[in-house]
Amino acid sequence: LERLSPALGAPRARLADARARTVLDALAGLADQDPGATRATFTSAWRTPEALATLDRAALETLVFHAPAGRLHVFPEAGATAALARALAPRRFTWIDGTDAGFAPPAGSAGMRALRARVAAAFDPRGTFAFGREWIERA
Repeated sequence: LERLSPALGAPRARLADARARTVLDALAGLADQDPGATRATFTSAWRTPEALATLDRAALETLVFHAPAGRLHVFPEAGATAALARALAPRRFTWIDGTDAGFAPPAGSAGMRALRARVAAAFDPRGTFAFGREWIERA
């Protein structure tokens, strides 16, 4: 907190105990808003909100930026994912998942599929976690 306050300003509130858990749970669920909504998920090693500062207001109002995980979840209008991916590419965000039927994702990487297969074999040998083989194949 001491290191962040000079850059971000003093905290407006400090939560503890059950109140803090309630807020954390609500934040964790933001990426799973409406199961029927169009969703696009991007990733980046550049995890600062500043990277998003020049996005248009409509995009900013629909996103959930999980900085520690390097994940950006956006809920654009159907058909808008391609334009969003083009806008985020110069900011070093890469599309990794989504539900926009009108968006053709970038071609996957054989190397990434091989890496994911090794991770799955090590941590999920029975394929019981969410997405299973689909997670490997969509890389």
